[in-house]
Formats: sequence, C-alpha cells, structure tokens
Amino acid sequence: LLMQCQVAVEGGSVAEARDLLRRAEEQFKGVGGSDRANRINELSASIEKASERLGARDEANQLRDLGRNQIEAGKWSEARESLTAAKRRYERALMTEESQKCSDLLSQLDQKEDELRHAEEGKEAEAKCREAIAKGDVKAAKVLMERASHSFMKGKVDISSVEKLSKEVESLEKQEEEEEERKKKAEKEEERETEEAFKRAEEQARDMKEENERRAREAAEEREKKERERQTKMDTQMAVQVGGFGNNDDADAVDMSGIDVSLLSPAAAALQTPNRIEPTPVKLQPDAKLEVLKEGWLLKQSKKLKKWQKRYFVLDQVALYYCRNPTSVPDGFFAIRRCQFLHSEKTCCFDVITPSRVFRMQTPSVEQLKDWAECYKTAMQQRDFPYFHVEQTTRLDLSRELLLGVMSTGLRMVKLGLYDPGYEEEINFFKFEDIYSWGASGLETFEFRAASERTPYVFKTMYASDIEQKLEARFNKWREWRVYQATQRAASEAPGSATASVASTASKTPSRAPGR
Repeated sequence: LLMQCQVAVEGGSVAEARDLLRRAEEQFKGVGGSDRANRINELSASIEKASERLGARDEANQLRDLGRNQIEAGKWSEARESLTAAKRRYERALMTEESQKCSDLLSQLDQKEDELRHAEEGKEAEAKCREAIAKGDVKAAKVLMERASHSFMKGKVDISSVEKLSKEVESLEKQEEEEEERKKKAEKEEERETEEAFKRAEEQARDMKEENERRAREAAEEREKKERERQTKMDTQMAVQVGGFGNNDDADAVDMSGIDVSLLSPAAAALQTPNRIEPTPVKLQPDAKLEVLKEGWLLKQSKKLKKWQKRYFVLDQVALYYCRNPTSVPDGFFAIRRCQFLHSEKTCCFDVITPSRVFRMQTPSVEQLKDWAECYKTAMQQRDFPYFHVEQTTRLDLSRELLLGVMSTGLRMVKLGLYDPGYEEEINFFKFEDIYSWGASGLETFEFRAASERTPYVFKTMYASDIEQKLEARFNKWREWRVYQATQRAASEAPGSATASVASTASKTPSRAPGR
C-alpha cells in the first residue's frame, strides 16, 4: 500500500494517494514500528505538497485565461497583472512549460504597449508638425514630420497622413525659398538705392563745396568793394575838412577857418531848414525764434551691425538732434543746410543723407512718417534762418558744439540741442556796442572780439561767409536805426543842442574793422 501511495503521489493523484495511505495506517496499527511511522509521515507531507501544487496550477490556469480575455478587451495593465500572477503560480507548481507560455504572453503585451506608445507619439508629432506648418516654420516642421514617420513605423500605423504632411512641408519650403529670394532682391535693390544715395550725397557735397568757394569769392569781392567805398568816403570827408581834394594845392584851396563845420551835419541842416521833410522811419526786423518743429521716439539703424536703436529725436530750424532720452545731452545731429531727406512709406523709414554716409530712421506708422517729412520740409524751406551751427576752438569754459545766432542788435550764443523742448538755453548775448570786430578767415573760420575781453571767440563752421554777410547786413541796419533814433531825439531838442546830440550818438556807434 505504501508503494502504491508513492506512485499515486508521483502521478499527481492526490485523492488516491490519501486513500492508500489511510488503509496502510490501519493495517500497521497492530504491528507498530518506528520506521514504518516515519515512512507514513513522509508520504503525508508529499501528499500535502502535491495538493498545493495542484491548487496553484488550477489558480494559474484561471488567471491565464483571465489575462487572455483582458488582452482581447484592451485592458493592458490588468492583463499584465493577471499574467504575472499566473506565471508565479506555475512556477510554484513546477510547471515550467506553462510558466514560459505566460512569459511569452507578457512579451507580446510589452510589444503591443510599445506599438501603442509609438503611435501616440506619432500622432502628437503630427499635430505639432501641422502647427509648425501653420506658423510657417519649415525647419521645425521637417523635424516633427520625420519624428512622426519614425514613430508610426515603430507603432505599425499607416503613414499616409505623414505623406500628406510631406507634401505640405515641401510646398512651404518652396514658398520660404521664394520669400528668401525676394528678400535678397529687396536687399540688393536697397543696396543699389543706398549707393545711388551716396553718389547723390557726394555730388551734393561737391556742389556745396563749389558753392562755398563761389560765395567766399563773392564775399571777398564785396569786402574789397566796401573797403574801397569806405576809403573813398573817408577821403571825401577829409577833403571837405581841409577845403579841397589836394593837400598841396594851396592856390585852389578854400578858406574854411571861419565856417562852423558842425553845421554841415544832416541833423543841423534839417533843423535850420524851414518846412523840412521828415526822415524815412527805420525799424529793426523782429528776430526769428528758435523752436521745436517735431520731436518723438524713433528707431535709428546702427552703422556696423545694422541694429535698430531707440533714440529721442528733436527737429528745429537748424538741425535734427538725437539723444538717449528727452532730457540728455544730444549724441549727434544732422545740419539741415547740409543734408538731404528721403522717405519711403513702404518701410516707414526716412534717410538723412550727409556727405559722408546715409543715416536711416524708422517711425512707428506711416502717418508719423508723413508728419516728420512735412516738418523737415518746413525746416529746409527756412534757408535764411539766422542761427548757425558752429564749433568753438578757443574757450575751455564753453561747450564745443553750440549755435550762433545773428540777431538784429547783436550776436547770440545758444547751447546745442533743446533740452527742454521749446526752450533754448542761452549762453551769452553780445550787443553791437560791445563787439570790437568780426570777420571770416577762409571758408571755415569765423571770429569776433568783444571790447571787454582780450581773447577772441573763434568758431569752426561751414557757414563762415554766410555769418559774416548776415552780420554785416544786420549791423548796417542797426547803425541806420541808431542814426534815425538820434535824429529823432535831436529834432525834439533845441537847435543849439541837436548838433551835440547827433555828434555824441555818432561817437558811441562802433566803427567795425573790416576783415580780421
């Protein structure tokens, strides 16, 4: 019976082994023996182990069938748990073949999950690729398209949608190439326009140089003419005082010793003439005001890297200034009289062309561009404006760059730039009574001397002859006005004191030394 029980245990017949073991125990009760008892205990333990293995096998079979059903239903995580538990129970039941089958099912499940994951990644890359195409980013679209194609191939998904994306990317790449070609053509056209602008600037600089030389020659001729007239006038006055035009011609000289020469003055003669005609009134012209025509923030293109820099621009009748903020010292300026102005509504930019280079600025809108162009045109039309940009070279206590204004009663020096828009800062004002002499030296130097100062004021400027001519005209007008004022005062006084008043006024009027 014990041998039959052992065979039943090894064959997996647990119930039959238990029955045989029970029968063997009943027959051994009357015989006894420790060896037989030990053998019975060993067989009992073997029967229990076999029973456990059979239970584990049954549970493993149920879990394996459940895992297969969950795979078919698409419940991947639950199927993984069921198959993993079935594999452990097969191993406990020492069923190696069934355990390997569970391992194969788990491998297939891993492969399926990888395919699904790659398919999801492909769909995500496809969606991002469409977004990149909508934005026009060809480079990103190509990278995402390749990623989507690779993911779809790993996920065993149809790649027809990727092929459509490829056609769209090719079309977008072609458009980008066409746009790049248009940009290159536009840049070449801009370079050509810039070169033409440089050529025009060089021609303008050459014309300006010739014009300055011509004006300098005319100014020199005018000074010589005035000097000859002054000398002739002095000779005539001297001839009247000594009684003739020949100092050595005593025979033809007129004896003037008994005549009061002071009575020959126009004021005295007018007072002694009945029904005299009143002199023509002389009035000084009002001085032009230095004011802001336009101001605001603009973008200025740098020279080297062509980057746009934000600067604050101020336009008056003399120059276009730019600085870092509305209250700082100007970083630079463009003289209105020496520059050309071109603007393009297509790019919202305007170019200020100087003899050395072209400066480009950009406005926020076309309306502001038109406003700047109109104000610049207004500034250019004021060619006879009495303020000039100069560079002083002798005074350490003054700014190097400043404005010199020729006023109706003297010379005015103003700081460069309008720090408070609309209010210029005056450095000094010299009346004609305080100016000893002035003149232009060459084409680019103007200087004047104040009666109360030993050091002259010397300025380097392209408008030296213009300043001199305008100053001559203003001084002559001012002198006529002073004579007229003196005549009016003399007419209102007694005849005896009129001559003294006019003589006193004439003695106070400065006699300008021509040239330097």
